[in-house]
Amino acid sequence: MPVGIEVGTGTRLGNYVLSDQIGRGGMGVVYRATHVHLGREVALKILAPELTGSEDFRKRFLRESRLAASLDHPNAIAVYDAGEADGTLYIAMRYVPGSDLTKFLKENAPLESATALSMLDQVGAALDAAHELGLIHRDVKPANVLLASGNCYLTDFGITKQAGATEASALTKTGQFLGTIGYVAPEQIKGQEVDGRADIYALTCILYECLTGSRPFPKDSELAVISAHLLEPPPRPTESRPELPEAIDAVVAKGMAKSAADRYPTCSELMAAAREALGAAEARAPQSAARSATVSRDRAPPEVTVEASRGARGTRTVVASQSPDRRRRRRPVVAAVVLLSAAAIAVAVVLVASGGTAAHKGHTPTAAHTPTAAHAPTEGHTATAVAAVSPTAAHVVGAPIQVGSQPTGIDGNSSFLWVANFGASTVTRVTPDGKVRTDIQLQPAPFAVLRIGGTFWVSSADAGTVTPISVSTGLPGKPIAVGDKPEWMAGDDDGLWVTNATSDTVSTLDPDTGKLIGAPIKVGRVPRGIAYSGDAVWVADSEDDDVDRIANGRVTATIRVGREPIGVAFGANAVWVANKLDNTVSRIALPQDTTKTINVGKDPFSIVFGLGSAWVTNSGDDTVTRLDATTGDPVGSPIAVGQDPTGIAVIGQAVWVTNRRSDTVQKIVP
Repeated sequence: MPVGIEVGTGTRLGNYVLSDQIGRGGMGVVYRATHVHLGREVALKILAPELTGSEDFRKRFLRESRLAASLDHPNAIAVYDAGEADGTLYIAMRYVPGSDLTKFLKENAPLESATALSMLDQVGAALDAAHELGLIHRDVKPANVLLASGNCYLTDFGITKQAGATEASALTKTGQFLGTIGYVAPEQIKGQEVDGRADIYALTCILYECLTGSRPFPKDSELAVISAHLLEPPPRPTESRPELPEAIDAVVAKGMAKSAADRYPTCSELMAAAREALGAAEARAPQSAARSATVSRDRAPPEVTVEASRGARGTRTVVASQSPDRRRRRRPVVAAVVLLSAAAIAVAVVLVASGGTAAHKGHTPTAAHTPTAAHAPTEGHTATAVAAVSPTAAHVVGAPIQVGSQPTGIDGNSSFLWVANFGASTVTRVTPDGKVRTDIQLQPAPFAVLRIGGTFWVSSADAGTVTPISVSTGLPGKPIAVGDKPEWMAGDDDGLWVTNATSDTVSTLDPDTGKLIGAPIKVGRVPRGIAYSGDAVWVADSEDDDVDRIANGRVTATIRVGREPIGVAFGANAVWVANKLDNTVSRIALPQDTTKTINVGKDPFSIVFGLGSAWVTNSGDDTVTRLDATTGDPVGSPIAVGQDPTGIAVIGQAVWVTNRRSDTVQKIVP
């Protein structure tokens, strides 16, 4: 219904100054506002005058708002304040810039199963936390699911009700219901007492919509929709999408059962059943983790990273290069990306790091190659235990997967590969079998890709920015300006480091906030590859023929390597550096900093460590060289791949390579 509230930008309501309108619904209007004393930006919901005429309603509203404020969960929008000013009721909530699930579904539905499950897992975790406190949302719908920075947030607890509340104390009374017709449970329509299973019904409706692109009962009138909720059997997702497994029909039928007693008792059980029915590859994180402060930062799958403690997780790094005549006037540097991962080998934990990619002889100066990724050992230590495994012959499996123009950086997990397409200004999100592909438009010249928690970070060399992209939704966030020609990246939950090739600096960002930390760190000339070893950051200065060690925000050591070092990786208690002009790799053994030089293929570019070996892309002869973790010596013959291999990443139990001139990605297995 229309809401007639005559307020606007600059209006003060109590302790809040209103800015732009960001939402409107049957209960009121939502504005972005600022607390005049705290300076905190909030989403301020102002209730419609027609709802606030009753003194009983005012008392109930304030009481229910206090109940909503008691919910503290990372996937639920926090309620900061509620009150009355100048006869107007308001509720102040955390402001989250971004979109919502309604808009996302309009543009992208039906969703891939993994995407739908990842998003609704977060919503379900918030609802389960609310239900444990005895709170019922009662208006769960896509418009109340906000999407931002790789996470989903359940909002609008304005009509939250405490389970078991008497009619005298309830915000709504028998015979009326507040909610949204498309997602409302039968008992809610009837005005009967409701509990958390009404929210489970609504969440199942959203699951159906995510998978099919349609609401459960798409009727011509609200009366027909209400009748369907009360009388018609739950719809079958396979009727709209026959390719879905039949088992999902039974999950939706139980989640939308007419009787609350026949539904799943918790959202987590609903989502677990849906995951099993859809055959999803990755198991949901434990519920306790979903309720911790780090719930939104989902870790890499167990087969990819074995975490000894906080800080012992996989990271990625990016590397780029110039033309061989690098002593001439500096040219625009193009980037490439490499990803790293950690793997469990025998009973030992292999922690990995990786290096990057760059343009090489015979290519235009604006062509990009791929970077590398770094992996940190247990926080505060650099030692890495590597199992004594005899390397076997590695080989390419499967057909090349087509991606965008000039693919450089790569990262991913067991469900999807993410590839930066330097020439197309896109990121390709593709399944490992190449059957499901989505291209995401980004700023010019995306170079490196690095996953930290629930976010993929992409550097855009020509734009001077780094952009976060949600793992679960694929929605890009606001680009963050760093230095000139940002290319390679490395980091973990505690920090994200970016090399700025023409600024001769390294920028540090907070992955939680996306804000820069301190001033840029001055390093050598034309920094390219970068890796993180847990207590230090290692940067290849391609015009100085050395590697800088950064600790505590400053360069603490400089080590000479080969000519034009580009890719950098960390693993097996050593730093690995690809030297493009020497056709060599320098292996720096820690902590002695002794260096061994190893001959590899032509124009080595990116390097990654994982699966008990270091792996190097040789962009000049279209091969990948495998190096022994202990000796650094080549293992077996060079592995032939596509044209101009640039980025390289260890993902799970395989090595993935981007071929810049072939516009493809290939898989190597040991």
